[in-house]
Amino acid sequence: MEGISIRHAVAGDARQIAIVHVDSWRATYTGLIDPEVLSALSYDSREARWLEWIAEKKSNILVAQKDDDGKIIGFCSSGPTTDRDPRFSSEIYALYLLPEYQRKGIGRELVRLTASQLITDGFNSAMTWVLADNPSRKFYESLGGKVIRSRAITIGSSDIEELNYGWDDLKLLQSGRARI
Repeated sequence: MEGISIRHAVAGDARQIAIVHVDSWRATYTGLIDPEVLSALSYDSREARWLEWIAEKKSNILVAQKDDDGKIIGFCSSGPTTDRDPRFSSEIYALYLLPEYQRKGIGRELVRLTASQLITDGFNSAMTWVLADNPSRKFYESLGGKVIRSRAITIGSSDIEELNYGWDDLKLLQSGRARI
């Protein structure tokens, strides 16, 4: 991870986060979700949403950036669970890296630092939702995430299965020892 820094997002990061978000969706979800949904994604609309989310301060948003030019190459957002699952106090809402920066330990470090922030904020467990056909779901399994349940969702005209991964103890994610 040499040459990469991780820090809290600021409003000025919204455009670069939007680029990572859109480009990651297009790279990861081609063939998994409706192509019309992917082609309709826009940097401008995502930037507007990220500006809102950063300003609201209802979630933690960490960004990974290159030290040499400051380019944001990934992000992780988290906060309280969105579906009030009584088993888990927090949720990783989104974790995306540009494809060329995957499998370099950056995602693992983003999750580790996210877990640290969540613990600081008073949370003790976490969950996340991942498309069942997403090959990156193995990443969450490598972090010790256990499949808790599944649900059907619709994205565009595609009916898709999502898996809910959970961690009972955020301290394992924080330590970096949460591996199968």
